[in-house]
Amino acid sequence: GLMFFALTQYFMRYQQWVLLLAILTSAVAMSLMKSSLPDPQGLFYFTGLLIVQMAGLNILRLQFHYAVACCLIIPAFGFVSENWYGTMSIEELATETYFYTSVSVLSLVSNFFLERAARRDYLQKRLLNREQKQLQDANEHLRLLVTSDALTGIANRRHFDEALAEEWLRAKRSSYSLSVV
Repeated sequence: GLMFFALTQYFMRYQQWVLLLAILTSAVAMSLMKSSLPDPQGLFYFTGLLIVQMAGLNILRLQFHYAVACCLIIPAFGFVSENWYGTMSIEELATETYFYTSVSVLSLVSNFFLERAARRDYLQKRLLNREQKQLQDANEHLRLLVTSDALTGIANRRHFDEALAEEWLRAKRSSYSLSVV
């Protein structure tokens, strides 16, 4: 359901907010489960929490400034919930800080490069469309120059030949007779 929402044009205005809330909700749930369970089971939820952060930011293509907010909120809530349910040793605090920091940095770097590539592709597509439009305009101008007299602007023999061929095919298709005066 979340992927459908992420790809629907109708909800584009609120897409990033909803994705951010979904990622944060998943992270909060995993963080609460991790901190409420004993260490061996809680580590599975900690791994899941890091995967939610990494996948949520990159697969769902969260914009960079939302990804930065997410990378600040998830570790903060993780540390708060861990201290709420119990005390952490210095080793556990250092380990969690290392993993939160490394996953946040990796997520933000990959998110930055994905967003930069998407922006570059968008700009290249816009430039290509602009160049195609200019080429169509130039071709239309050349066609007008070729089929009309430069001095008078009246259609020339080439235009007459093209129009005659077109009318001949139309008359042949419709079984009409054709006359030229």
